[in-house]
This record gives sequence, structure tokens and C-alpha cells, in this order.
Amino acid sequence: MLASLPRTASATKLRQADLRALQQTLDRLTASSAHLLVPSDAPTALRVAVLRVATARQRVDAAQRTLGPRHPEMRELDVALAGAREQLQAAVIAAREAIASWIIALDAPQRGTADPARLARRAELAARARELRREWDALR
Repeated sequence: MLASLPRTASATKLRQADLRALQQTLDRLTASSAHLLVPSDAPTALRVAVLRVATARQRVDAAQRTLGPRHPEMRELDVALAGAREQLQAAVIAAREAIASWIIALDAPQRGTADPARLARRAELAARARELRREWDALR
């Protein structure tokens, strides 16, 4: 996405392209590949959820060497892994929504950054209004 933008693209357009690339990465995110695909600029809650899944997966892998699938500890670890995966899915949904709102916010006109031509016209109109007010007061 970033490569397709012209060199003269504004910082806003660059940030939008960056956020859209992050959205595409999140769309490809699965619980098994999460530790490989989460970029460093992803929301913190998402990175924490990925870390929890990876940790739970490591615990399950380590326990599988010595415990059978019906062992109570193994079942607890499987439940913990399933819970971590559910948290990851919730974090992915929240991150997608947050990124979409950031992109929309970048599209919206910025408050506080007025057009210089409009500011000049407004100053002219204010000066004219003062002149007309003085004339009005003089005629009374």
C-alpha cells in the first residue's frame, strides 16, 4: 500500500495507508500464526493477547511430553489455551474497530486547521462589519 502512494502524498495519506496495511495483517491473523504476524504498531491489547496465546501454547506443548490428553492438568491447560484464543479473537475484533475508526478520523476534516483563504475572507468581512457598525452609530 505504501509503495503505491506518490512521493508527494501527505502525512495523513501515509498514516491511512499504514493503518490499512495493519488491517490486512489482522485479517490474516490466526491463533496458530499470531506470534509471527503481529506487527509492533498493533494495539497493545492485541499484542498482549497474542503473547498469552503463545505462552498457553508453549505450556500445552511442554505438558504433552509427559501427560496424556485426559490428564486433569492437561485439560486445564487446554481450557486455558482455548480461553486465550477467545481473548485473542476479541482483541482482534476490537483492534479492527479501532483501526477503522482511526482511518475514518483521518478522513474527517481537521478542526483547528482552517483554510488560509477562508481566514483572510473572514477578517475582511469582520473589518467591513466594524466599518458598517461605525457608520450606523454615526447616523443615529
